Amino acid sequence: MMADSKTLPLSDIKVLDMGNWIAGPAAATVMSDFGADVIKIEPLGIGDQYRHINGANGMHTADENYPWLLTSRNKRSLAIDIKQADGYQALLTMVEGADVVITNFRPALLEKLKVDYKHLTERNPRLIFGHMTGFGQKGAEANDVAFDRTSWWARSGLMDFMRPTGEPTRTSTVGIGDNAAAMSLFGGVMMALFEREHTGKGREVHTSLVANGAWSHGLTLQATMAGGKLQRLDSTFDTGNAFGVAFCTADDRWFSFWIHDPMEGPSLVAAMIDEPAILQDERFTDPESIREHAQVLYDIVQAKIALKSFAEWQQVMDELGIRHVVASSQEEVLKDPQLLENGIFPEMDNPNGIAQNTIDSPINLPGLDKVKPRLAPELGQHSIEVLKQYGLPKEEIQRLIDKGIVSAL
Repeated sequence: MMADSKTLPLSDIKVLDMGNWIAGPAAATVMSDFGADVIKIEPLGIGDQYRHINGANGMHTADENYPWLLTSRNKRSLAIDIKQADGYQALLTMVEGADVVITNFRPALLEKLKVDYKHLTERNPRLIFGHMTGFGQKGAEANDVAFDRTSWWARSGLMDFMRPTGEPTRTSTVGIGDNAAAMSLFGGVMMALFEREHTGKGREVHTSLVANGAWSHGLTLQATMAGGKLQRLDSTFDTGNAFGVAFCTADDRWFSFWIHDPMEGPSLVAAMIDEPAILQDERFTDPESIREHAQVLYDIVQAKIALKSFAEWQQVMDELGIRHVVASSQEEVLKDPQLLENGIFPEMDNPNGIAQNTIDSPINLPGLDKVKPRLAPELGQHSIEVLKQYGLPKEEIQRLIDKGIVSAL
C-alpha cells in the first residue's frame, strides 16, 4: 500500500524543479516520492528537452514517453517565460513560498537569468538551493555543457578504466551517471533542510557529475594515489583469479561465480564440470601457481561450460551449493522474484498507458510507504492551479496567459 503524501516526511516541503534532463530533476523526483510538492518549471514551447528524447539519438524507442514517466512522476508542470519581467516576478513570488530550488543550469546562465543562489535568497533567506553541475562550480570548465557520458563516465576515469586491454572504450548507458549523481544532490538537500531546522537559514548545496564519477570508482583512484598497480576489469587475469570473470554457456548466457578466493575455485569447479584431474594438476595446488596459471585454468573451465546451457549448469551449481550470478536481461530483471519481493518496481497510476510499473527510488524507511507514483505532467498542465497556490490573483494569472508569458492546458 502506498501512503497519503500528507503523512510522509516531506509532505510540508515545497520544491521548485528548475532543471532539465535528469541529474538535477531526479533529485526532486526522490523528494516527491516522500511527499514533497514538486513543481516542474518549464520554458514555453517544448518545455524541458527531456520530454523529447524517446527514440532520439540512439535512445530506446517505446510507445510511451518512458524518460518523462520515470523522472517527472509526481510533479506538476508550470510553463512560464521567466526571461520576461512579469514572468520573473511571478517566479520570485513562488520562491518566497518555496523550501527548495533544484537546478542543473550552468552557473553563468543562472546568474544571467538572476535565478542563482544570491538572487533567489534575497527573496527567501530560508531557501535551500540545490545545484548540479557537470564539472564543478569553479575552474575554466565550470560553464561547459556536460552530460553523464562526458563528465561522470569519461572525465572521471571510469571510461578508460573499464576498457578491456587492447579494445576500444565503451560508452555508458544513458542516465547511469545522472541517476547516481542525483542521489548525492538529494542527500545534500536533505542535510541542508536538517540544518535549517537548527539555524533557520537556508544554504546552497552543490555537487557535480565528475565528482560523483570519481567517487563511484574511488577505490581505483585511491589506489593510484597510493602507488598501486592497477588491474583492469577485463579477462587478462592480472588479479590471478580465474573465477573473477564471466563464463559463457552454450546458449550465450554469461554468469560469474561468487568465488573471491582463488584457492576455493579448483575444488568447486572440478566437481561441477566433472574434471577431477584439476585437483591433481600441480599448477592449481598453491596460491602462487594458481595466480600464475589463471588463464589456463579459466580456459579449461570455459571449454566445458560452453558445452551446456545455462539452465543445465544452474541445476548443477544449485545441487553443489556453488553460488553464482547471471547477467540478467532487461526482461529478466523486471520479473526477478527478489526484486519484486522488495518492491523495486511499484505500480504506477497510469490507467490508460502501457507501463503499469516504474522504478522505485532506492531509499526506504521501514514502516513507511511512499507516494504511489503519479503520471508525469503535460507541459503547462498545472500552471493555473500552481500560480493560485503560490498566491497570484486570478486576474494576474489570466494577464500572464494573455501576454504569452504563461501557457496552460
